Amino acid sequence: MNVLRSYGVLHISLKRKRYEDQVELLGTLVYLVRLFCIQKVFVPLVHTIYNKLIGFGASLVVSYPSSKNLSYLWNLGSLLAMFMVIQVLTGVLLVFFYIPSGLEAFTSSDYVGREVFCGFVLRIIHLNGASIVFLGLFLHMTRGFLYQSFALTIPWMSGTTIFLLSIGIAFLGYVLP
Repeated sequence: MNVLRSYGVLHISLKRKRYEDQVELLGTLVYLVRLFCIQKVFVPLVHTIYNKLIGFGASLVVSYPSSKNLSYLWNLGSLLAMFMVIQVLTGVLLVFFYIPSGLEAFTSSDYVGREVFCGFVLRIIHLNGASIVFLGLFLHMTRGFLYQSFALTIPWMSGTTIFLLSIGIAFLGYVLP
């Protein structure tokens, strides 16, 4: 009887050992298949997308012909454009919650600041972004005066038009609460 019991325990432990070995082998196979898929499919795809984006960025930035007297002042126009895009995006997000009525305008802007998720952050970014845009506008125009860019009439006139439109938009935005 002792022999049978010990044989039964031994037999069960051998079955368990084989089962654990099969589970371990299956887990190893699943790991190898995932590793193969990641290395042979996913990683080359990510590298291809990354190289295309880097190549596109390099063609825009690195291999773009530029003058020898290039300085940080030439970045003011792109910085200004970036801040204007931020202003437009935050303005569009804020206008979703704004009610243009004399009675409910303050209530709606207070609602944005208190109840909307991150609404106060949007208002602060939009408020301070307006000052940054005008600072950028003045710096950009000052650079144009210093480098005598007004000799190029079409870019100068389009910039002046954008400047005057920005003043009008800023006035209209400032009279809102």
